Amino acid sequence: MFPVESRADERRQTCPLFLRGGESSVLVNEIIAGAGRAPNTEDLGLELAGVDFDKREGVMVNDRLQTANPRIYAAGDVCMKWKFTHAADAAARMVIQNALFKGRKKLSSLTMPWCTYTDPEIAHVGMYESDAADKGVGLDTFTRRMNEVDRAMADGEEILQLNITRRCNLACKHCHVQAGPGRTENMSRETMAECVRAAGNPEIKTIDITGGAPEMNPDLEWLVAEMAKLQKRLLVRSNLVILLEDGFRHLPAVFAANRVEVVGSLPDYLREGTARQRGMDVFERAIEAIRLLNSLGYGKPGSGLVLDLVHNPVGAYLPGEQKHLEAEYRRVLGEIHGVSFNSLFCLVNCPVGRYLDYLKSSGNLPDYLRSLEVSFNPGSAKRVMCRTTLSVGWDGSLYDCDFNQALGMEITCQGSKNIGDFDHSTLAEREIRLGGHCFACTAGAGSSCQGTLCE
Repeated sequence: MFPVESRADERRQTCPLFLRGGESSVLVNEIIAGAGRAPNTEDLGLELAGVDFDKREGVMVNDRLQTANPRIYAAGDVCMKWKFTHAADAAARMVIQNALFKGRKKLSSLTMPWCTYTDPEIAHVGMYESDAADKGVGLDTFTRRMNEVDRAMADGEEILQLNITRRCNLACKHCHVQAGPGRTENMSRETMAECVRAAGNPEIKTIDITGGAPEMNPDLEWLVAEMAKLQKRLLVRSNLVILLEDGFRHLPAVFAANRVEVVGSLPDYLREGTARQRGMDVFERAIEAIRLLNSLGYGKPGSGLVLDLVHNPVGAYLPGEQKHLEAEYRRVLGEIHGVSFNSLFCLVNCPVGRYLDYLKSSGNLPDYLRSLEVSFNPGSAKRVMCRTTLSVGWDGSLYDCDFNQALGMEITCQGSKNIGDFDHSTLAEREIRLGGHCFACTAGAGSSCQGTLCE
C-alpha cells in the first residue's frame, strides 16, 4: 500500500502514479484506494470481562473459538484472519455447537476457499504447495488447459456476424472456412430476412457481413439495403480484388450509398508476402481496388466512409504489434502506392481449415500450437469476440464465432439453434463452446475480427 501524492491526467486510461519518497512511477489503468480493516473492539469492556484482545489482531480465541474467558466465544472478522462472510458464517455455526451442545468443532478443521478479484480471478482452497512441504504432505500438481474448461459464458450480444456464402473468387492458403470458386453454399433471402429481424433487437449494435466473398451472394445488395434501414454500424468484409471483376464493380458505390464500412483483407503491405498467401497479381489488384474505394471517399478524413484493412501473417508465426504494423502499412501504401485507409486490424491465423492443412503439410503444427499456448494472455481472454458476438451460418445455424462455424461447433443454447428462433435474452447468457483453436484469440495481444484485444 503506497500513499498517493498526485495523479496525472484522469482522462487517460493509463495514468502515472507518483509515490512519496521516491522518483519511480507506476502506470495503472485504475487507482483503487484501500483503507483496510481492523477489528472494532473499543468501548466493549473486554478488559472487565477478562477477554484478551489486540488492537490489530482483534479478540484472542483458541481453536474452539473460546476467548480467555471460557464462557465467552467470538466469531467473524473480530477474531479471525479470514475476514470473509462465508468464514464468519461457518465460525458462528461452530460457536453455537461448542457453546450450547457437546460439540468439539475446531477452527483448524476449516478448509477455507476464497477468490481474489483480479482479472482474471484467482481462486484458492486448501494448502499452498509451500504449506504442504512444511508439513511433510506429499502432493501432485496439475495444470488444467483452457480448452478443458467446461464453462465460459457469453456477455451479451452486440455483434451479429453473418457468413452469407462459402463462394469466393480466391482460394487463400490461410482461409479457415475453405472458401473458393467451387463452393455453392449461399444464404437465402428468407434466412437473410430472419437476420434482419434479429438485428433489429436494440442490444445488437453492429452487423458484420462476411464469407467467403459476400459479394458473390446475389442477394447481398438487398441485405445491405435492409440492414442500412436499421441505422446501425454495418460492415462488409471483402478480399478487395473481387470489386474489380465484372458484375461486382458497382458494389463500392452501393456500399458508399448505404454508409457501409468496408473491411478489406490485405495480408501484407509487400507484394511478395501477399503473393505467398493469395497468388500472383493479387496485391496489384487489391491496391487498384483500394484506389477505387478512395475515389469514392473511403479511407479519406472527414468523409465518414470507413475503409479498414486486415493483416494476416503469411507464415506459421504470430503477427507483430498492431500499431507498428499499421504505421508501416500506412507508410508503404501511402508513399509508394498513393492509397489510404483508416485502421489496420491484425489477426492471428486460427489453426482451422486450409491454414491447419498448411501447418500439417509444412510440419509446423506442433510448434505453432505451442506458440499459441505459451502466448496465452489472460487480459485477452476477457475480451474475446465470442463473448459479445453471435455468428450466423449460411443456413441460419448459430455459432459462438466464425471459427466454431468452420468446425461445425454449433452453440449449446437450447431453444435457439437457428436465427429463425433468435432469442436475445437466452443467447446472451449461453455457455460458449471452447476448443484448442481458442488459443489463437488469446495469444499475445489477442485477436478478433476487429483486430487486437489489448494494447
